[in-house]
Amino acid sequence: MSNFEQISVSTYRDPTVYNKVFKHFAFLYFLQGVPIGFQTRFLPIYFRKRGISLVGLWMLKLLTVTWVLKPLIAYYILEQSIKKRFFMHTSYVVLCVIFLIASQLPMVNYTDFIGIMFLVNLTTSLQDVTLDSVLIELVTSAQMSNANVAQNIFGKVGSMFSGITFSLLSDVVGLSPLFYVLILLYFWGFIVAINIMGTPPVTPQLSSIAPNDDRDLDDEELEPPRVSLKLKRSSHFHNTQCGLSNIWHVDGTPWGIIFLLSYKIGELGTASNLPIYLIDIGYSPSQVGLLTTIIGELFGMVGSMTSEVFYHQPLLKVLQILLAARTVIAALMWLLVVTWDKSSSFYDDRGRKRRKIAPDGVDIEDRLESLITRVGERSTSSLESNLEGLASVLEADIPNYKHQIMKILCQCVVNLPEKLTVYTTLVGLLNAKNYNCGGEFVEMLVRNLKEALKTGEFENARMMVRFLSDLVNCHVLVATSLLQMFDSFVEVTLEDNIPQVRSDIYVYLVLSSLPWVGRELFEKKESDLNSMLVTIENYLSKRQKIHLPALRVWLNDGPHLQEEYLDCLWAQIKNLRNNKWIEKQILRPYLAFDGVLCDALQHTLPQIIPPSHNKSMVYPLPRVVFRLFDYTDVPQGPVLPGSHAIERYLIEEQINRIIHTHHLERKDCAAALLEYPAKAKIPLNYMIVEVMFGQLFELPRPPYIEIFYGSTFIELCKNQPTSMPEVLAQASEMLFDRLDSMHSICIERFVHWFSYHLSNFQYKWSWEDWVECVAMDPNAPKSKFVREVLLKCLRFSYYQRVVESVPESFAALLPPEPKPIYKYEQEGAGSLPGTMHAHKLMSAIKSKCTPEEAAVLLKDLPNVYPNGQENENSSFNPLKIDVFFSTLLHLGSKSISHSFAALAKFHPNLKSLAEFDDGKICLLKVLYETWKNNQQMMVVLVDKLLRTEVVECSSVANWLFSFEMQHDFTSFYVWEIMHSTIKKMSRHVDQLQQEVDSAHDKQEAAKRKEADGLEVGDDDIPSDEAIERMEEKLEAATSAQKNLFLVIFQRFIIVLTEHLARCESAGVDYNTPWYKWVIERLQQVFLMHHELVFRYINTLEQLLFTSDIDIHILEVFQQFCALRS
Repeated sequence: MSNFEQISVSTYRDPTVYNKVFKHFAFLYFLQGVPIGFQTRFLPIYFRKRGISLVGLWMLKLLTVTWVLKPLIAYYILEQSIKKRFFMHTSYVVLCVIFLIASQLPMVNYTDFIGIMFLVNLTTSLQDVTLDSVLIELVTSAQMSNANVAQNIFGKVGSMFSGITFSLLSDVVGLSPLFYVLILLYFWGFIVAINIMGTPPVTPQLSSIAPNDDRDLDDEELEPPRVSLKLKRSSHFHNTQCGLSNIWHVDGTPWGIIFLLSYKIGELGTASNLPIYLIDIGYSPSQVGLLTTIIGELFGMVGSMTSEVFYHQPLLKVLQILLAARTVIAALMWLLVVTWDKSSSFYDDRGRKRRKIAPDGVDIEDRLESLITRVGERSTSSLESNLEGLASVLEADIPNYKHQIMKILCQCVVNLPEKLTVYTTLVGLLNAKNYNCGGEFVEMLVRNLKEALKTGEFENARMMVRFLSDLVNCHVLVATSLLQMFDSFVEVTLEDNIPQVRSDIYVYLVLSSLPWVGRELFEKKESDLNSMLVTIENYLSKRQKIHLPALRVWLNDGPHLQEEYLDCLWAQIKNLRNNKWIEKQILRPYLAFDGVLCDALQHTLPQIIPPSHNKSMVYPLPRVVFRLFDYTDVPQGPVLPGSHAIERYLIEEQINRIIHTHHLERKDCAAALLEYPAKAKIPLNYMIVEVMFGQLFELPRPPYIEIFYGSTFIELCKNQPTSMPEVLAQASEMLFDRLDSMHSICIERFVHWFSYHLSNFQYKWSWEDWVECVAMDPNAPKSKFVREVLLKCLRFSYYQRVVESVPESFAALLPPEPKPIYKYEQEGAGSLPGTMHAHKLMSAIKSKCTPEEAAVLLKDLPNVYPNGQENENSSFNPLKIDVFFSTLLHLGSKSISHSFAALAKFHPNLKSLAEFDDGKICLLKVLYETWKNNQQMMVVLVDKLLRTEVVECSSVANWLFSFEMQHDFTSFYVWEIMHSTIKKMSRHVDQLQQEVDSAHDKQEAAKRKEADGLEVGDDDIPSDEAIERMEEKLEAATSAQKNLFLVIFQRFIIVLTEHLARCESAGVDYNTPWYKWVIERLQQVFLMHHELVFRYINTLEQLLFTSDIDIHILEVFQQFCALRS
């Protein structure tokens, strides 16, 4: 017996050898599944998310034609074992080379994958044939079913591995590192294939002999059949034809082909479209890859493992099981198709025509908007490659969708200014490819700029001017034309009889754009640039700054200078000019395309003349730049840029824009702030805290509601638990230390934020560090701050919780327990004139008496005050009001809803008792006596009385300035009620104004219809009499609003004048803590309601703020007037 024969017999009889073979083949079939998962699970998701149409994805599927031709390929692979194995070995090397090439290509769009995937499919299809044929040689027919199951399972594992790996990690590490992983895997496959080479094949004779058969075998039985090589070669083509014919004539082949086609086209076709559907409805690529790959492949592996069980079942039972399973699958397919079809229907749910739809069912504008708005976000490819790819895609779409593309780009200019240089680069690339398109975009943007200047949208105009400036860097615009636009803006400063704020905003448009384009103008038009800067400097040196004290957060300049925004920016621009206009903060992606952009033709800006001034135009108010930190406050890490460094302005500008973009969603805002691109170069937490506090303390009012800042700080602390709380605590300590010089409005906002922040952190704070404030004057800023914080915390919690949260040493600052005071049940109440009636009224109300019955019980009460003093004013009865209202409040004191129910039931009684102004003020005084220990209840009930028209706004103002309220005059709740009253009056006037305008519009529309000969319905058209009544109501409300402001400012003048006179006669300093609170509250009324107050500015100047009043009071009015002068 030859050596070959001995090996063959021993191999067959030793199962451990074949176990090793199966392990090797399991790994090789795992590698066979890797490109399948990459191509079917990852690539469709990857390209669909980047805007490739369904047609484009279908074209990618055509590259798998080599797998369809696999049966033909099999016949042309020689049957000799050595050549089969040679093909198998070399295929792994070829795949290593292919993926090495792929790792070096910039994968911008799907065309870059065409050649790579064709080579991969061709090589793997050849590899699959040789791998199968080698496996057949090494296993017996009895082992073939197990081998088939193993082939399916490990192939699916490989597919799942590549699909999940690329879907999850491509957005994190990019594609190149993953291609290197594939290279290592295929190199390992090459080593495994070498190990299989030494395994001998199993001959047909040996496969028919049982392992335990002991009969003698002669040499002829063991010798493999010998066939002439010459015969094989000469009959190869003939055998191929015969083989194909024989396969076709095998029983069941036609039906098998039909079955496979229906399976591939139906179930697998739907399964391959499922990821695309999920992408279209908003799932992320990682979610889709994880969901479809794991679930799909796991079910596939279960099916492969159970196929062996079904193989041994009766054919009819198998068909029944398959029919039931396919019925369920068909139902799911139908549901998916219906859902997808509905989402891409040409008509919406109400039958209206939708926007233009692409042939593949995707809304063109939505797809273009997604492509454009998402450029510059985190991606597997570099920003430059993404921009180049997007420019190519948009260039192809310009002939059909030019207007949509330019419209979206113009929207990005104002809505996404944080990516300004990304979009200027994109426009530069489009201009280089299509000069006319670049010119039309500039024209559209200039039209938008002119409209924004005309309508007073100056922030949008500022973004457009900055964008046009950066287009000079991208060689889209000529530098000379940009300077001409700048000069026309600066010339506004030379106009006569215009408010200073008009000149300010146009100078700001220019200065805020110079960091982006200054270097380019310096290199090309230095003399013209310097001439313009001289004009700006001359203007800034002559500006009036009367308004500055009203807008400062702190009264003094220590330790940080309180600068007006134009002065600060001018100092930063001068430093930038001294540094040759070089900065390192702005991302400039167009530098990578300098060779392309330099060759592009440039456009000239059309003449842009600022619209002339008119009195109805409202310009942005000036502001003061907030500074909290300098480099000495940052203990470690990157250095904080100086106050006059241009980098400080650029960072603040970018953080402000991030906040503006995400201010409606605190979680997104916090995440975006912490993902600031240049966070490694700056102390980001300190910059975020300073900018957010700067917005919170901005005067006259913050850009966004106050709760936004508190909730966003909490999210920042959650996302950065090791660093952000420490920075916030440091900022809080610094703010507390500077409370003595902080503006009262800002102290109030600090109280609101700090108490809200404490309520979210279990009221824990190092209170002992602030114990000094306990012994201070009650009106001292630090003492007032702590007291108001505890009062505010009481609204978020309950009394005992607040008491336990502070040390005992702070007992003097704790608020009283928030319980009502009912004097007719207290000690000594029997001596009061209304006690008996109060008790009778209480019993009657508890017995559910009617309002009329309650009124009868009060009719015998004399017209005296509660203390027995005679009332000479017959318009109201103070004792009746006191007995009735205090009893009503006492009975409804259980909760706010109980109080509201009591007020609603006895509303007629309250209206009749407080019919005139003196009665209304008396009613409010009773409210204060009952609920003075619960400020929140007072705020709520005053609001309720105003809404039910029991009291009027002017009555509330007079009550707050009354003698009885002197003790609480500087308390924050008093001014909460005051501003709420002013806002309520303002909303009432606005509502009436809208009704009048709407009535006029309807009447004019009816007249136009009548003039056109159309039928006009009488139901909805207001008559002249109805409009006249509306106008009378509006006039009365406007008069009441004016009267409200006159009352408030007159009472301010009286209170402050009396204080100043007392101090002067006593020879003491007038600037007491009480004076500071009151004079700054006067400023607060001016600033918080400046739009309303400016309507009556002439009346106030003529009647109240004349030259006769004290200069300290008059200065506040003059500072307010200077805001718009």
